[in-house]
Amino acid sequence: MQQGYSDHEYRRAQRRHRRRRRRTARILFLLLIVVGELVAYKSGVDFLNLRLPTKASSKNIERSFETDLNALSAQYSGEGGFAPSGSDMDALRSTAKRNGSYREKIEFFIEHIGWYDQTAVNTVLLSPEKIDFVLMCPFAENTTTRDWGISVKKGEVPYFIQYDSRWAFHSYGSSCMGNTGCGPTCLAMAAAGLTGNGSYTPDAVADYAYNAGYYVPGSGTSWELFTSGAKHFGVEGRQISAGKSEMESCLASGDVLIASLLPGDFTMAGHFIVIYGTQLGGFRVYDPSSVARSGVVWSFARLEPQIAQLWSLSAD
Repeated sequence: MQQGYSDHEYRRAQRRHRRRRRRTARILFLLLIVVGELVAYKSGVDFLNLRLPTKASSKNIERSFETDLNALSAQYSGEGGFAPSGSDMDALRSTAKRNGSYREKIEFFIEHIGWYDQTAVNTVLLSPEKIDFVLMCPFAENTTTRDWGISVKKGEVPYFIQYDSRWAFHSYGSSCMGNTGCGPTCLAMAAAGLTGNGSYTPDAVADYAYNAGYYVPGSGTSWELFTSGAKHFGVEGRQISAGKSEMESCLASGDVLIASLLPGDFTMAGHFIVIYGTQLGGFRVYDPSSVARSGVVWSFARLEPQIAQLWSLSAD
């Protein structure tokens, strides 16, 4: 005991000292994280492959699919004709185990796999959250465009998903929006955000793109949709390099970026995403095919090798 302290005062002083040490340790730990992420952000290094969480707005998203498995089971007749590879089946079973909230539906999908195709398999492996849409694909009817009452504010990029239950089964090209509509969905996000026009919904943009010849059979959405096609929606699009500083500069000036992607984190074939902002750790993205992938910040080091082409869009 220190001289001049009572037992009670001494214990109180010790407790205060321990609290200060714990508080200091917590502050130092947080500072190390922030400094590490800042270094990663400035240098472009994918620091420990860490992706920080961010918030993807769900204001303009509806996923109200009616997937009663008992009722759906009655729709199947026979085993179907599709036979996936053994490796795909193993991957599907692993995906079911890792995704508890979707496990029952993925196992149902596996049980009735013959009714589906390779696109459905790839979709479940990359985006388990789309399982309701995938299960209904063989039986859903094409939806038609109408006023969905979308709420947008000029200058704020809304988040749309291509498998939204309002237009997921709307016809686009060789399939439906939920499968092939990533390009029009990205342009809809950019155009609606830049102009404030809530009628620029993914299905409306898809109809324009298809009728104007911006859908290429066997390839998908033409890159020209984001330049010459964007003008139809009051937006100016131009190709830019996938350089970190140019991307940041465009975003800082209020532009919205659309990226065509190579196989990687987002796709097994080809895909489009919106890049709408920066945050400590990298770039904020809206993936029209995944709410989960839109909920993290992507470092430049992780994104850059996956970008096949990049466009910067601004209001006319």
